[in-house]
Amino acid sequence: IEALASKKLVKPLKASAVTGIILLGVVSLLVNSSLPAGEVQTADAQTTMFGFSSVLFSEQAKFDVSVLPVGVGPNTISVVVSTIDGEPMSDVSGLKIKVSNPQRNISPIEISTIQSSDNVTEFEGEATFGFAGTWQIEIEAQRTQAANESVIFDVLVKPTLSEIRTEITEYDFPEGESAPLYPLYDGDNTIWISDAAKPKLWKFTLDDRQFTSHEFFGLTTIFLDIDHNGKIWFTDTPNSKIGNFDPKTEKFEV
Repeated sequence: IEALASKKLVKPLKASAVTGIILLGVVSLLVNSSLPAGEVQTADAQTTMFGFSSVLFSEQAKFDVSVLPVGVGPNTISVVVSTIDGEPMSDVSGLKIKVSNPQRNISPIEISTIQSSDNVTEFEGEATFGFAGTWQIEIEAQRTQAANESVIFDVLVKPTLSEIRTEITEYDFPEGESAPLYPLYDGDNTIWISDAAKPKLWKFTLDDRQFTSHEFFGLTTIFLDIDHNGKIWFTDTPNSKIGNFDPKTEKFEV
């Protein structure tokens, strides 16, 4: 009897031991995979940082450039000019900074700069980016004993979340039993819409926001397409047919 009881007791003890080992393994994995508090703060700080920083070279000069915060609105451009070897360039009398946006046909605009440090050849200026997009910045170091040195680079100004907006306007179909399915824009301020419930082709004009229906002998209109002549092609899938509608003559061919 004692031997039988001992065998029955060993099984629960083995199961408890295995469960305990699994729990310890899970806890150890969670502890080792989590970041310390300091590392979490560093990661958060890196994801919230904005700006542009780069080292650019011309033929005989090095430009340490930073643009902060690289956003829509005022931005501070800081430039340190030195030789290729990093030595101070003593004959720099001034710095010109021009910003432009070729994609929007905005010509270069020169911004005023000031020398922000006496120890190194460092200049600062404030530029305003009016909208998001790719802006081009040209920097020219004006020298008294040699030819001027210049560099050109691009910065991408991204919109903030508050500037990204989507406006949705809904329009009710004149007929409640219709089943609008597939929209097609024809490039001429008109949207053509198929009807999966009736043999109709709907026309929605963007100028007056009005619906017009065109009906043919069939069952439905499903997929739409437009050819080079402006005809609207559709499939009457349940009827195993295709057809087209000519907006000029307002006639169907099925």
